[in-house]
Amino acid sequence: MKTPHEFTLSNGLRVVYVEDPGKTSFTAAITAKGGLFYEALESPRGLAHFTEHMCFDGTKNFPDKENLVASIDDVGGDWNGYTSNQSVTYYAHTLGEDAERALRFVSEVFCNPLFEEKFIKHEKSIIAEEISGGQTDPWQKVFKEINIRSSHDSRLQSDVIGTHESVGTIQLDDVTLFHEGCYCGSNAVLGIAGPRKFDEIKLYVENMFSDLTNGSLLPDPDFKLLDPSEVITIGWPTAEHAHLAIGYDGYGVFEEKSTALAIGMGIFGGGSSSRLFRILREREGLCYMIGAQSSSYQTFGSSGVMSGLSVSNLARFVEAYNIQRKEFILSGPTEQELEREKKSALTSLLFKADSTFGLATHYAASKLFRPDCYQLEDIAEKIKKVTLEEVKEATSHILSHPPIISVASKENIDKKVFDELMS
Repeated sequence: MKTPHEFTLSNGLRVVYVEDPGKTSFTAAITAKGGLFYEALESPRGLAHFTEHMCFDGTKNFPDKENLVASIDDVGGDWNGYTSNQSVTYYAHTLGEDAERALRFVSEVFCNPLFEEKFIKHEKSIIAEEISGGQTDPWQKVFKEINIRSSHDSRLQSDVIGTHESVGTIQLDDVTLFHEGCYCGSNAVLGIAGPRKFDEIKLYVENMFSDLTNGSLLPDPDFKLLDPSEVITIGWPTAEHAHLAIGYDGYGVFEEKSTALAIGMGIFGGGSSSRLFRILREREGLCYMIGAQSSSYQTFGSSGVMSGLSVSNLARFVEAYNIQRKEFILSGPTEQELEREKKSALTSLLFKADSTFGLATHYAASKLFRPDCYQLEDIAEKIKKVTLEEVKEATSHILSHPPIISVASKENIDKKVFDELMS
């Protein structure tokens, strides 16, 4: 893994560049603290995502959106943006010879959007279609019901995209104020990877991103989480199967146990070699899909198991799941399981290093949210050091607590099915 070049502009923008002459492609990606969690409490939910959309509707040097996107499309590249709970990211991916275009595109949409009133109605229409599409997905409803009961904070209760009602209230001033507060040098990291010489890339960056304001460093939101333990049943007329989520607590990104929990949940149900997949799906045939994972944010974490199955199998599934949960708490993983999961995690890191897109987006996000451990080598070393005892302790602590359960189905669900799991 190549050690990246790093520098910081006078406006506070941190830049990480992986120079690799062996690559043919080039990627520039900028990530900022501009996701759902950084919306003001009084702002309409979905504002972060709405702002991302508006950034593509023409810029200072490309007032016509068609010319903006043509600057990348004309050389066969690709571009996009995405908003998550924590962040917003914009990227452009081209051949190495078109590096200047990729950097120009990213700098334009991030630093110089026009934000014209005429696009507000247009974007509301597009996002309304996205929201309507999500309303047909029972999984979204299952997870949202868990989020609603996990905090009184509307940012945790909401989807990133917002609702028809909240998006409908967004005004141009909301967008410009959000952009001014979040899209600044102090709150962003530019990740770059490709074959071009460092000095050349540094000059491009200094010229294209110099107009970005420094701004004020945004504090990470300190959410007050509840500790719900209940069963939520959701009627879903078109759901042929039960959509089941079993939610647990987790660890924040700066907590030492977060890596051990991620490894442990991977062993428990993370893939086709996991306990839950091999036993509940393959051996017992109790579900068509099952998975487990953990997520870590700045000040909190979450974990859980999700499964798709027939309602007729639900009671047997819960019984079998509970047996595996108790066994995992009591005995923990085997040495073989641990080494396999660690190898899987390390392979995922190597896959990131394989592409300029993986490298650029990784460094942009990791440098921003985990500045103490963002180098691929540091993360790899952290994974390698995880022990059996650490995995057992981290996962046992989480899986021992009564969960919050959400299940959607067109058939009536008897909550008593989950009694033993909730005790």
